[in-house]
Formats: sequence, structure tokens, C-alpha cells
Amino acid sequence: MCRQRRAEIPFAETVTGPLTGMLAFPIQGFRWAGGYEPDPMDRPSAGQMQPGPWLVFNGTDERVLQRRYAVMTTESCRDLHRTFARLARHGPDSFPRHALRFANRFGWLGDRPDRAVLRRPSLAGTGHWDYCEGESWIFWQEMAMECAGLIALWDEATKDAAAARTALGQFVRWQESPREVTIEVGLRAGRLVPRPVPFDVDWRREDNIAVEWHRVGDYRLRRLAAGDVVGATRMFLYDEVNKKLAAHVIPRLYHERPREDALMFAPRTLIGAIYLHFAREMAGRSHPSRACADPRCHETFVPDHGKRRYCSDACRKRADYDRHQPERVAAVRQRRTGDSTTPITTPKPANDHGRQRTE
Repeated sequence: MCRQRRAEIPFAETVTGPLTGMLAFPIQGFRWAGGYEPDPMDRPSAGQMQPGPWLVFNGTDERVLQRRYAVMTTESCRDLHRTFARLARHGPDSFPRHALRFANRFGWLGDRPDRAVLRRPSLAGTGHWDYCEGESWIFWQEMAMECAGLIALWDEATKDAAAARTALGQFVRWQESPREVTIEVGLRAGRLVPRPVPFDVDWRREDNIAVEWHRVGDYRLRRLAAGDVVGATRMFLYDEVNKKLAAHVIPRLYHERPREDALMFAPRTLIGAIYLHFAREMAGRSHPSRACADPRCHETFVPDHGKRRYCSDACRKRADYDRHQPERVAAVRQRRTGDSTTPITTPKPANDHGRQRTE
């Protein structure tokens, strides 16, 4: 069991557009531990049967105090997907160290069934078992390699048209009879490997994007121009990201929001948050939405750069004008808080430097 420290984070500060979310990480941190095996009574999946070492809580007491954070709005999480993908650049010797550093900042990647119930013989020699939860080193490596490969493909697809066609033509293959579009891509040391991809790479994917004998594939082929490798790659990336979102992101209704904005999407796991940030970048919303800095404006907007504070030039000019009118700003704040009382001000007496006025 894990106790979570009650974070003094207002709900409004966890919201960016229709996205919100709070995750947690243990204050004591994690460690890589060997000697554990998946508990057979837990009915482990194939992913849980991987060998260790395992990422477990640091220390012997599983009742660890955890700290919560707003995973969609915290400044350190803005490029969470790219921070995680950079783990793929490290080899087997340095990967565990950098993955542990990432885990100590953001927490476990997944939840059950990605997180296994582990056991090992008790160190006290009583014949009993010591139990804990953990994620395998191989699971972390596979997730990092997959995320890095998808982001690298996206970076190629967002280049200028000529460069994107040249780069993606190495991975996407068009076939006329039968009509089908396939992709074959690999990743080695953080760099894409073109087809034919050998089997000794860090990550490898070979998949059909569209085939004419399938109803959805025929629809896709009609939407794609012949030889459009950029459009085909975007379809593949959308499919892969949608799979992650479907497994790790949940829609929820939040009573803290107005009724028309109550439906929001929250990551269930850190993997969900990683791919939500990636999806937001793919949708052209790389900067989180924020509230307008003008106290008389109630709008939220997506800034085109990190330093923008106002939703429009009109709000910026009005805020500059109000900055020199403190009485006006105070009255506006009283109306917004529902305080109808009018402050009573006493005029400051003139300074006559101690001289007495005589008639």
C-alpha cells in the first residue's frame, strides 16, 4: 500500500484544454533489484514473465509516501514524451541509470498488468515469501525504444515536403497488385534504420497501413494519393498513438468544471501522459493552454510561444491600461468575488511641515 501526500494543487492548475491529470512518484525513490520472480498466483501475463532486474520501491517498507504532481501542466512535463524517448539513446550499460533517474522524477510507467506482483524467499530464512510490485528493465527499454521510433518518424514527416518524401520513402512501400501500403522501420541507438530492417536492431516494426481487400484499407487508399508516403506515415503514427491512448487514457466528468466543459481526458498511467503530450504535439498544440493574464478576461488560449500571457492584443492593452489604474482593478476584483461593499478611503492630510495656519 502506498500513502499519497495530499498535494496542495488547485484543480484549475492541472487543466490544459480538455486534458487534466495527477500522477505520483515515491519520495524515497526507486531502485533496480534482482532475485525476484513474478508471483504465479497473480496470473502474470506474458509481459510480466520477463526476467529482471525489476524497478521496485527504494527500501524495504512498501508503505511509501508519494508526492503528486500535475502531469499535463507542470513545466518539467511539457516535453515529457521527448524526455522519455531520449532514454533510447543509451546502451545496455547506461540505460538502467538514466531510466532510474527518469522514474525518480515521474514514477512508474504503467499499472496492472504492466506492473507485476513479485516475490522472493524471505531474507529471514523463515520459509515465507517477501512480496512487492515492480516493472521489468526489459519493459522500460521496450517502451522507450517504441516511443523514440515513433517520434523520430514524426520528425521526418514534419520536414519540408521534398525532404519528407525522400526520408520516408526509405520506410514506406507502395504495391500496385494487390494495392497495399506497408511500412518497415527500425531503430538502433536512437536512429531510424531503413528497410530492409535487420532483426538485430533495438526496435522494429513491419505493418500494413492500407490494403485494398479490407474495407478500412480500401477507404484509406482512396484518400491517399499514389506514392504519398508522408500521408501514409501519418496514418501509421495516428494508429499507433491511438492504441496507446485507448489503453492508458480515460474520459471523465469533472464537477469542478462548467457543465459544457465537464468532459475531460485524464491519463491513467505515465505512459498515457507521455502519449497525450505526443498527441498534443501532433495536433499542433505544443504549448499548453493557459488562462489570459487580463483579470477581466475569462478565456483560455493556446500560446504560440512560451512567453505569451494574453489571448489578444486588446486584452494586453487593457491590462497595461489597468496597471496604471489601481482603483479600477480593485473594483473589478470586488465584482468578480461578489463583494458588493465599497471600500472607504480617507483623504491624506496635506503636509504643512508643522506650520500653523492663522486667520
